[in-house]
Amino acid sequence: LCKARPVTGSESLGEKVLKLVHEILALPCPDTLREEIWRMRLTMQHDCQPGNLKRGPGGTVDIEFVVQMLQLENCRQHPEVLQPGTLNAIEALSRVGALDADEAHFFSQQYQFLRSVESGLRLMNTTARHDLPDDQVQLQRLAYLLNEPGGTELAEAVGDARKQVRSKSELLFKIASGDSEA
Repeated sequence: LCKARPVTGSESLGEKVLKLVHEILALPCPDTLREEIWRMRLTMQHDCQPGNLKRGPGGTVDIEFVVQMLQLENCRQHPEVLQPGTLNAIEALSRVGALDADEAHFFSQQYQFLRSVESGLRLMNTTARHDLPDDQVQLQRLAYLLNEPGGTELAEAVGDARKQVRSKSELLFKIASGDSEA
């Protein structure tokens, strides 16, 4: 619901629906909110390939879950954080102090980087639209498409980004590294 927005219908109906969504999201959060969200996140990553840039550890979903958790925690006092786009939401969360400037910059940069790699995979018309290729020729093609120096360098950059995203996500969820199943 954090990303809900009207896409059809009258403007007045859209406003009513958004008002209702905001009222629902503004209900008090349970004390276990962070733990419940983190459990959902870990469940999601179990059914994907190790190189999955979206659902794998440190993938874009880590960032989306951090953002949505912070939106849920802060929307009662700051309804403006309920932005449908992840990057807009990061910016809004930074403006209200839910993310400091360094965190907001980090998550924005990593989200854009990982999404650009996902977009490159889609442009290559691969069936594994979120999985970094194991094949060196495909990896080199992807690197070329993204103006990266080479496939090995791209794979290393993606690996570093994912490790950092997972680490920062765990910190924000207050999860001990040993308990993360990363």
